[in-house]
Amino acid sequence: MFAAQVNPQMPRTFGDATVHQSHFDYAVKVDTPLPEHGGRPPTEVETKIGKQIAGNLVEDGATLQMGIDKHHHYFNGSVIALSHLVELNLI
Repeated sequence: MFAAQVNPQMPRTFGDATVHQSHFDYAVKVDTPLPEHGGRPPTEVETKIGKQIAGNLVEDGATLQMGIDKHHHYFNGSVIALSHLVELNLI
């Protein structure tokens, strides 16, 4: 059995992960908001850590993968500190 939950609020993605609707045995339609990360601004210490990372480890033109985990505030501080870079890619 192959089932799907269909939500019009889900962003569309492209690539090889697309499955045609004819392949589903069942589809449940919902219209609910997607979960969001509540978050908070980084503290002064987290911003200082972010500035250290940004100032010593990241060059203009770099590509960074920013994850969300229990230490995401350090990464948020890094992103704020990286705002002076022009050719920065975040994934």
